[in-house]
Amino acid sequence: MQEALIAEADGFILKSTGKEELQKALYQILNDGTYFSNQIIPLLYTQMQKEEEQKQLTDLLSAREIEVLRLILNEHTSEEIAAKLFISKKTVDHHRANLLTKTNCKTTIGLVKFALRMGILSDKE
Repeated sequence: MQEALIAEADGFILKSTGKEELQKALYQILNDGTYFSNQIIPLLYTQMQKEEEQKQLTDLLSAREIEVLRLILNEHTSEEIAAKLFISKKTVDHHRANLLTKTNCKTTIGLVKFALRMGILSDKE
């Protein structure tokens, strides 16, 4: 389904769709432009919500803050993050403080929960 959305499909129905719904879908696409089966509308809505959350995330956090957050998810210390990013530990601590403030988290565990909710995955090393 995601491939169909990326390709900007005008409609989507399930394989199990009956003849009547198929005819209805074809008619509606030919006349009004789009048709999506009722069973997939909740999935579309969920996908749209995730995309909106990702957009809000990129508006909220800088690219460097997301990079630091991913390294935190990989259980790196501030010293290790500083070495990997060629910045000082003090700068890493500043990014951590900004992350906590911007995400309204109180602890590193809160940041991890936030990252999971937002679909941020750690980079594989």
